[in-house]
Amino acid sequence: MNPNDTMKNQNAPTTRQAFEELLGANPRNPELREHARALAATDSTCLDLEWQLARAQAWDHKLLDSLNQVAVPALLSADILRHVDAQAARQPSVQTAVRPRAARRMWFIGTAAAAVLVVASSMWLARECAEHMTHEPFALTKTEPVPQALLQRALGRVGFQGALPANVTYAMPCPINGQLALHTVIQSEHGPVTVFVFAKGGKSWRSDEIHHRGTMVRTSPHEGGAFVLVAESNAAFNQSEAALLAAS
Repeated sequence: MNPNDTMKNQNAPTTRQAFEELLGANPRNPELREHARALAATDSTCLDLEWQLARAQAWDHKLLDSLNQVAVPALLSADILRHVDAQAARQPSVQTAVRPRAARRMWFIGTAAAAVLVVASSMWLARECAEHMTHEPFALTKTEPVPQALLQRALGRVGFQGALPANVTYAMPCPINGQLALHTVIQSEHGPVTVFVFAKGGKSWRSDEIHHRGTMVRTSPHEGGAFVLVAESNAAFNQSEAALLAAS
């Protein structure tokens, strides 16, 4: 047997959880399809893994295409440079003396470009969460609270270090935008609110609220990551967001 094949078999996921962790880390991993088929052949509860892989990869490609189409205003860099030079001319400082002008200019350009990408990424993540709900409409019909032991275990699977309110009635790890998130539903006096729980994972989160295809979506960053709330109306968002932040 080829030594490389032996090593590949040793690293192959042996459980659904291990596969979902690999999928969340990198949906473009070329070995995932083979892993999904191997698991499905031995465990009937894994028959949907290949479908989950295809869905995650489709969203990954869609997001990358969308980000590539985000247009940075043509005069943005020139405006930033003019502003930096004007500030430096009016108020020379110790920082001006220490950092060469070219380095300062590149730093401001890089900061502006990063800000544009954060805004675009946040917007598409919110839309993706709203779209994801169409795949699990039954989640909103659950009314019994999820046992705390199961909820904490599910949070651990997505890498979230914290807790959620006691009124969670649905919890399922799902790949969203190349990251494993916990798809939950919490009950409020205005009705059920879907909440996607994301661990920090090195991402930059931005507070935002958008309307997408008949639903409202709010992104709420915090120290441990972010909550993305989805509902028909934002009437319950403030109450639900406060409960989430207090519990976490």
